[in-house]
Amino acid sequence: MTESLLWALFLAIVQMESGGRLNVINGDAVGPAQIKPVVVLDVQKWGGKVTLKDRTTLEGSYRIFKAYTDRWIAVKHLEDTPKNRANIWRHGPNAKVTLKGESTKYSLKVEKLVEGGFIETKGQKGQK
Repeated sequence: MTESLLWALFLAIVQMESGGRLNVINGDAVGPAQIKPVVVLDVQKWGGKVTLKDRTTLEGSYRIFKAYTDRWIAVKHLEDTPKNRANIWRHGPNAKVTLKGESTKYSLKVEKLVEGGFIETKGQKGQK
């Protein structure tokens, strides 16, 4: 996947997770991509130089997202597609939908955003 497509995917996920807002906290999920500590620990476990504080910035969240999804795409031998990365992010690397490469409501919405579409999110109306 190209770096520009990966950034577009990440920004679509940010839109889905936080409505594009940077300083969102929902329980232990923090930041624009709503990253939980377990994801940071997973990235750190295999040598990623990230911290919990990285969850609070767009650039830091992108580094975590990229490292996490790069790793699981490779480990699970999945095709590197927006759908598979979205499923890893939302459902985890061991979820049946991830391992089978199935489309989910989440991955379909993310793909639509990557393609330049709009979606309805909490209180917002969008159109393509």
